[in-house]
Amino acid sequence: MRHSQSAVASADRFGPYADYAWPAADWPDRRRNERREVFEDAYIRYRCQDGWSGGQEKRQCLVLDQSEIGARLRLDDPEILAELPKFFQLHTSEGVAYLCELKRRESDHVGVEFLHRA
Repeated sequence: MRHSQSAVASADRFGPYADYAWPAADWPDRRRNERREVFEDAYIRYRCQDGWSGGQEKRQCLVLDQSEIGARLRLDDPEILAELPKFFQLHTSEGVAYLCELKRRESDHVGVEFLHRA
């Protein structure tokens, strides 16, 4: 059996479980809705956790891609990424606001599901 370089790299990373670790390019796309690249500025709002300011935080982000049910957002500041709560508002440059639920947190981006559009 002939293996690609990515399969060999998977074998190095996953040891005896390498047969179960497919290269990402081979994974089927199981999304229910098609995502489209957006690359638009937006901002997120959420309640302050410290209780001192009594207001809301407003942070810049970049919408990388979006579907009918969610989006992937890039946040450049790791501290903001770490403090982002499970629920927040996303305001797009088109003036649309979404109530979002945080579904995935990576090193420089998050995946969110849209719960409500305002």
